[in-house]
This record gives sequence, structure tokens and C-alpha cells, in this order.
Amino acid sequence: MRAPSGILPVLWLAGMGGPAASLAAQSADSSVSSIVSELPAASRIRVIAAGKRLSGHLVQLGQDSLTLRTPETIQTLSLQAIDTLWVAGRRGHRGLLSGLAFGAVMFGLLQLEGSSEDPGLNTRMGLVLLGGATAVGLLLDGASGNWARRFPPSGQ
Repeated sequence: MRAPSGILPVLWLAGMGGPAASLAAQSADSSVSSIVSELPAASRIRVIAAGKRLSGHLVQLGQDSLTLRTPETIQTLSLQAIDTLWVAGRRGHRGLLSGLAFGAVMFGLLQLEGSSEDPGLNTRMGLVLLGGATAVGLLLDGASGNWARRFPPSGQ
């Protein structure tokens, strides 16, 4: 008994769906694996896996998993479960430098005008402004994250 000619291409395509889907899962897994394997130990990473967002430091990379140290606990995640992966980049400390520059300019401007009542008043006010502006810059640096999405690549 012969199969109808129209059904053979459908069966052939249906048989290819399984390996193609498996190949896509393997390529996604290998790209996460290759990205994570390039990271230095203790890198700061953020992942979304199974609908949960976790941030922490990379502890260990296994064959098909990674271990992440979060502030609360240490968790091992399957690489296949990772939907999105971000890596913390270098911080330029722009906030600190801006605050320091602003404070230095204000300190200098206060030194140009003398005070007859208290000769050290402008210096003390300038130092307070310099310290305050530097502290605000540090707070801005700490509050801003410099995360780069590595998986999936942008545009996918």
C-alpha cells in the first residue's frame, strides 16, 4: 500500500520539527554558555529565569548550569532556563567627577570674595559645598546601574 504523495512532504517536515526545535534550544543554550564562560569570576550578572529576576555575582559555571550568589542566598540555575542575561559594565564615576568639579568651582568662587566679618567663613562654606557635591555625585554613581544585555542579543 502506497502513501498518498501529498502526505510525504508533510510527514518529512513534521519529522524535521523535532530536531530543528532541539537544535534551536541547543544554540540558545550554547550562546548563553559561551557568554558566561567568557566572564571573569565574580562578575556581576542579572538574569531572568523562569519569570524570576535575580542579580548577583557569578560563582561557578557548570556544564549546563551556573551558580549565582545573590544577597540572600546562593542559587544554581540551568542555562536553558535563562531567558535574559545582563552583565554589569565598568562604571565611569561620572557622578563623582561632576560633583567634585562643581564643588571645586564653588569653592574657588567663594575664595574670590572676601568676608570682613569672618575670614575663614568662605573657606568653610566652600569645603562644605565641595564635600556635599562630592557626596551627591557618589550617591548618583551608586544609584545608576551600567548593565548591558548580552542574551538574547539586541533586536531578537
